[in-house]
Amino acid sequence: MDSFHVVRLAGEALDRCQVQQHLHGHRGRAGDLLYSARRTRHTGADLLIPRPQARLEHLFAGDAHVEVEATWSVYQRIVAAYRHPDRAHGKGSRRGDRLPCLVVFPPC
Repeated sequence: MDSFHVVRLAGEALDRCQVQQHLHGHRGRAGDLLYSARRTRHTGADLLIPRPQARLEHLFAGDAHVEVEATWSVYQRIVAAYRHPDRAHGKGSRRGDRLPCLVVFPPC
């Protein structure tokens, strides 16, 4: 599978890991933390400027969004593996040598 499709599948897993409906009984609204960070979650952690970075830190500060945080962490590691300039390092990461969390975390 090529890198585009791997990252796309990881992004879809991040989108499926929505706890908004479960926590609040409604879809996202402007004042909801999870809803306000929906696009920020798909941005690479190394590309975040201070305001979105603070938004994610505020989102992940409590225990209510642990599933989203775990999925976001795996997504970021997948994206970082494909962005790494050393192809051998990235390939090792994709094989799972450096990403054991892909096996540990159950789907949301």
